[in-house]
This record gives sequence, structure tokens and C-alpha cells, in this order.
Amino acid sequence: MSVSEAPGAFSKSIKPLAAALLALLLCCFFPARPALALSTGDLQSTAVVLMDADTGQVLFQKQMDQKHKPASITKVMTCLLALEKGDLSDSLTMSYDAVFDVPRDSSNVALDVDEELSLKDALYGLMLESANEAANGIAEYISGSMTDFAKLMTKRAKELGAKNTNFANANGLEDKEHYATAYDMAMITREAVKQPGFLTVVGTTRYDMEPTNKQKDIRNFNNKNKMIYANNSFYYEGILGGKTGYTSAAKN
Repeated sequence: MSVSEAPGAFSKSIKPLAAALLALLLCCFFPARPALALSTGDLQSTAVVLMDADTGQVLFQKQMDQKHKPASITKVMTCLLALEKGDLSDSLTMSYDAVFDVPRDSSNVALDVDEELSLKDALYGLMLESANEAANGIAEYISGSMTDFAKLMTKRAKELGAKNTNFANANGLEDKEHYATAYDMAMITREAVKQPGFLTVVGTTRYDMEPTNKQKDIRNFNNKNKMIYANNSFYYEGILGGKTGYTSAAKN
């Protein structure tokens, strides 16, 4: 997922914005620009929606209501709920379950059991490095358990008009009951960009997490969204930020 507006306008109003969900749920926000002559045949993506973030009007779509595995784009909802219900200065403590509920070869920032960190640090780990254990820690901080947080995610999604989505976890790892659509993820992200701090987090290229009670060294988080880095072929001028996602089942 990537968010953008006209070049040089980062500190100004983010309106108007548009949202697109690309490939197997790669959700992107783009600025208003001259209309392109697009057709579904031009796209490799399985499901796409281009949405005006002000009004929710769908400007272009391809199979936008088709259910897919959202992978780590799930974390847009995790971040949204954290910003809605939490305080960035609050401290959370990583439980055994939060740390070891995810495969060790999946995306993580090496958080340890009983490690204490701020919600702010957890969100940067979540959205820049796609840290799965950070997602679990946030879930327990907000709802008391990962299961209850997943229920809250689905409930909030439906409130936002995401009717064909069901979340089984906070990180997007494989679960047969975990799915979303291009349209639903656009609606969720449309709400997320309204939250103070969301665009700041997803638009950050690098973040340094200070030492904790379990780690004496500074952790360096680097954004995985190549669209925000000017010196590469994926760069999109005017981008504000985003969230990528990949699993072997969901693909990109």
C-alpha cells in the first residue's frame, strides 16, 4: 500500500487522494492526476480498485469484490486500531505467545519475551519492517488477547463498509479464515489516512528504535515500500507512504 499527493505538498492537505489495491492486494494511494486510458487488460493485478479517498467513489476497478489473502496489508487495520484506541507513549510488554506465535523466519524485529517498548516503536516496527510479533504485541495491548483483537478488526472493518473481509490475526499470516477484497482494503486505508500519525509512520524511510530492557543496541527499521525511495525504478513522485505484503500463498 502506498499513499501519495502532488509533489512538494507533503505538509499540506492530503486531499484529494485516491486508493488502489494492486496485485494480490497491494494497496496504494495516488494523487489526483490527469485521467489515464486504463483497461483491465493492461494490468497484471488480479484485483484492483482506484478510489477517491474523500468521497469513497470508485474510479476504476477490476474484480474489486473478489476475496483474496491480504498478507501483511492486514497491518493497515492493526495500525488503524492502534492509533484509534492507543496512546503512542504507552508501553507494551511482549508476551511469550506474542513472540512465538509467528514463524521465526517470517518478518520480525527480534522482540523478546518480557521486552518493554512504546506503542510508537511497535508501530514503526509493524509498518516499516512488517514485524509480525509487533503486530501480536499491539493486539494484546489493545484487546488483551490476539483472538479478541482479530474480532475487533473484523467488527471495525464492517463499520467502515468492508463487508467481505474477515480477519483471523493482526499480522496477515496464513489462515483460511483470513481474507479481504480490494474494495474493502481501500475503505480501511481510506479511514487510516485520516488518523493523525498514520501518514507520518508509513511515509518514514528509516526509524531508529532506542535500546530496551532486553536489547542494549539501537534497532534500525527501514521501510520496505520501494515506491518512496527516489533512487530506484519503483519510485512514484509525490508518494506519501505505504504498506507492502507478501506470503507464498498470497503472493505480492
